Amino acid sequence: MRRAWIGLLIASTACKSDVVVEVEVEPGVAYFATFDPDGRIVRTGRLLEDEERTELVDADGTQLWVWSFAAGAIVDRDGAPLPDAVLDTLAIDLGDTCGRCAVPGAPALELGPGDACPIASEPEGYDVEGALDPARAPSVRLSRPGPCLPPPVESLVVGADVDACPLWPPRAPTDATNLAVSASGAMVVIREGFVTTISRDGDLVQRPTVDVHREIQGVVSIPGSNDFVFAVKQQAKNDFKLSFYVVGPDAIARPLIDRAEELRSPVRLHSVHSDPGHFYVVGAGVGRTLVVRCSAAGACETQFVDRSACGTTDDLDTIAADANGRLFAVDGEGGLYTRGADERWVCSDALRSSALTVQGVELAISRTRGLAFVDDRWFACVEGDADGARTALVSGAIATDGSLTRTATVVGSIDGGNCLGVGALPHRPDEIVMNAGGGFVVGARSGAHVTTCTPWQHCAPTVYRPDEIQYVLGPFVKGGAAAYTTDRGHVFSVEADGRFVRRLGAPLVSTPGGAIAATDDGAIAFVPAGPVEVRHGGAGCGGFSVEEVTGGGAWTFVDVETDETTTSTSFPGTIDENYREAVRIGADRYLVAGSDSGRSWFVRTIDLTTRTIRNRYIDNVTYVDLAAFEDGRRALALTRDRIRVVETDSLRIEDPPITWDDPTTPVTEPPLAPFDALASVGVAGGVAWIVGGRAIVRAIAHEDEVRLEGWWSTALRGDGAEELDLHAVHVLAPDRWIAIGRQPLLGNNAFLDAWRMGPADLECPDANVRVAGLAMCPYEGFVFEALNAPDRTERAVAAAGDEANPTWLFSTGAVYRFGAARVVAPVGRPSSLVEVGDGLLVGGAGPLVGLAPVRD
Repeated sequence: MRRAWIGLLIASTACKSDVVVEVEVEPGVAYFATFDPDGRIVRTGRLLEDEERTELVDADGTQLWVWSFAAGAIVDRDGAPLPDAVLDTLAIDLGDTCGRCAVPGAPALELGPGDACPIASEPEGYDVEGALDPARAPSVRLSRPGPCLPPPVESLVVGADVDACPLWPPRAPTDATNLAVSASGAMVVIREGFVTTISRDGDLVQRPTVDVHREIQGVVSIPGSNDFVFAVKQQAKNDFKLSFYVVGPDAIARPLIDRAEELRSPVRLHSVHSDPGHFYVVGAGVGRTLVVRCSAAGACETQFVDRSACGTTDDLDTIAADANGRLFAVDGEGGLYTRGADERWVCSDALRSSALTVQGVELAISRTRGLAFVDDRWFACVEGDADGARTALVSGAIATDGSLTRTATVVGSIDGGNCLGVGALPHRPDEIVMNAGGGFVVGARSGAHVTTCTPWQHCAPTVYRPDEIQYVLGPFVKGGAAAYTTDRGHVFSVEADGRFVRRLGAPLVSTPGGAIAATDDGAIAFVPAGPVEVRHGGAGCGGFSVEEVTGGGAWTFVDVETDETTTSTSFPGTIDENYREAVRIGADRYLVAGSDSGRSWFVRTIDLTTRTIRNRYIDNVTYVDLAAFEDGRRALALTRDRIRVVETDSLRIEDPPITWDDPTTPVTEPPLAPFDALASVGVAGGVAWIVGGRAIVRAIAHEDEVRLEGWWSTALRGDGAEELDLHAVHVLAPDRWIAIGRQPLLGNNAFLDAWRMGPADLECPDANVRVAGLAMCPYEGFVFEALNAPDRTERAVAAAGDEANPTWLFSTGAVYRFGAARVVAPVGRPSSLVEVGDGLLVGGAGPLVGLAPVRD
């Protein structure tokens, strides 16, 4: 023990006297405060060294309290002991300075600039009568001068709408399953929140639309024009709203009409070349099928469907016209319909299994889809079973009374597959092609020859396929023009001479795999072709600029496992590499995690100044997120079951232990192991927070270690509480974050909810959750509006922005912010979101997409 002295002068009505109090403290440092009878601090400071005196003069009732700390017990946020000059600036307060503690509950008292942390140790108290009971000690904090941490927001701020802006690569592929082509060869691709038009000459216009929030019911061309129409079904309470939009060459989606017409799902759109300016909507009504014929101006009429002659119950699947302009239809069970002069749809008959055979075996029909005409014959696709699953192209004649006859024959068939499309191609108008998913069947009007190929990539190039594409969903054939789309989003037109011309999609069969990291004035995106720099300095989508990172000299690639070094004049990425996550670790240095199909997953540092790449491969892992501490020396690499610490200079990887007991609670908390759903990590002020499934973990970066402390969300919420399933965390400060996850309620229904963590005095209506002395509460007011809210199957993957209105990115590419319309960024498997100027950049396994604020 060392001796320290304080002279306390007490003034009383009887006399004045000097009272000298001898205080014994541990070797280290001590602080004192005197309090008046009302509990206000009169004076505070550091206890002076041996044999020195501090004289305090005050009235009767003054109390003296002393808090002592062992040497090294007060540290900076990096775990280093505070130097003596900083210790001299610390003072006792009542929480009336900053009142915030970035890292409460740490084994050592961690004080960064501006922190004011509760003191866990008991003080010694004195008055004129002698020592005081520690139970009477005031609740105080030890504070360090510096800027205060920002306070939690009082309420949410309504956010501005954003546009989704495809940035790289040019003409990037997108979800092209909703594709239509006009008779002139113009095309449109519709996906949730996004429209792409491609002219006959190949001019491409891509434009976001914030109006389209839900299921796209189909898109068709409007005959006799360059316009298209598509339908969107949006949920509204317990019903849905069916909305139609017209799209011209400018790719602007203009509302056409909101019309339900008692329609219920499924809804299908059709156009026929013999009915200029009109389109048809087919859907199930109440106990009947309805056909609604609408004009481009929005005037609609309902037509009655008489299915009595068919004996079927399924809805109409396809409406088509023959060469004479007469309208016909087929339903899902093989019913054949004709529209009469009175505009009533009458079933003439239905296909029967007994009438169709494949190699002498009866074809048991399970589904009919698609209808097309060549001269006086009709063609349809059927799925069935004839000694094994088959998909067949069938054909029949048009009867003399203008009806379709069920006297049909099988033109050709393939094993397995399903019906995806039937139509005529412009360069062979006397033939019909059927896409059966697993292959093609091509038949002539006369049936004189039939070409079948399965799997489809074994077909000869003359049988309607682009050579370099491996999977096809099309063809989409309308009125003398044809287009193919692939499951990777590439779109090809079929020219009159039989050539295939790429209209949308990069030449390489690959996905860019953009891993993005924020810079001082924008972002860097790492893709197999090399890094690109993204900035946003203007209004709307036009404010984005994208430039490839260039520079002289070769790239140096170092494998740290083998010390093997190679050089190349091009960036050493390949189309087999998928860059998933990236973080900045220096002025021009980045840490990137991703996968290489040849050698499993990797972490690598990329220095854009020296053009040096250092790489370490790791087997049997799948990274889900990555975050670096501010000094760039260490990063946290997250898999679903493990938290790894990466030393960025050496690429050495460690698995630090996790402490599960919370020292701020009187009980011993059990560990949660093993992890099975870690999902997200964020860093601020030397502190990282990790969430996923039931787990919440805090990681504190010290000089010589990264300390991990874990909690189990179920135990935190009290007995009988449901488990939280946390998806993504957005860290705003060392002691504050927002997370989104699902909270199971009412059996198996899981509702999306937002949570926030903050200081212990955070106003919280459900404050039964405490983590390291912090409060975890439902984020009141963060309500997902019905039309804009993510679906229950979606998961939050990342967030950006401030606490008053963060922007959330979901697994489908949906982007949500409070008060703004839902937007969908056309990017595959989105994984990250960073701020770029006043815009945002989305990274993932697909094209790079920017988000620009909508300006009035």
